[in-house]
Amino acid sequence: ILNDACELDTAVLIGTSTISSGPLSQIWHIGANTISGDTIKWAESASGFILVQLEASNSKCTHTITDSFYVHDIPRGSISGSDVCLNIVNTFKSILSIDKLDTISSLSWKLSDGSSYSGDSIKHQFLAAGNFSIELITTSKFGCIDTIRYNTVVNPNPVALVSSVDVCENEDLWFIGSGSIGNGSISSYYWDTGNGFKKGLDSISIPQAKNGFFTADLILESDQGCRDTISKTAYVH
Repeated sequence: ILNDACELDTAVLIGTSTISSGPLSQIWHIGANTISGDTIKWAESASGFILVQLEASNSKCTHTITDSFYVHDIPRGSISGSDVCLNIVNTFKSILSIDKLDTISSLSWKLSDGSSYSGDSIKHQFLAAGNFSIELITTSKFGCIDTIRYNTVVNPNPVALVSSVDVCENEDLWFIGSGSIGNGSISSYYWDTGNGFKKGLDSISIPQAKNGFFTADLILESDQGCRDTISKTAYVH
């Protein structure tokens, strides 16, 4: 009795030879391997048909039968994704392959924040910054299972601050930017005082400002490309 199996799993081969009287031995031939026993276990690392010969004999007679069983392919592949900034939805896609005689019947996703999904691809937004693990459990129509693991990073966003001091007319009005971030560093400052955002230093001035309100917008960017935006209005007396 030969039962199909999955790659790397153990197939159980059962010999059911009989004789009316006397001792009986059963010897299995699988490729270049010879194994004795009524029931044996065999693991195969590649998919395909496995040819098996069972030789049953007593002291005088020998009978040989030939049969085969099929080793089914395990779904193999990887997960496509990328690191993101906090509050950004991430997309994870499965990239899978399987032998043409088998098909994939289900895909189950398990995320380390407790979320779970099914399907070829998923979209998910983590609610905190940090490192997260993802498991994709693939099952073939025959029941062969493989687990693919993937790690992703959710980078924190910086927290931007802008300070200024009201001044008198014809004085320079300064806006001073600063910020903090939980992990990483601040890499860039982008200022807009009415003419569009331009990359600059951590402060910007409006020289010899005239009477009225002035607003500066600041985009603060981290070394991972994560951003925070803030506006600050000051008055020139």
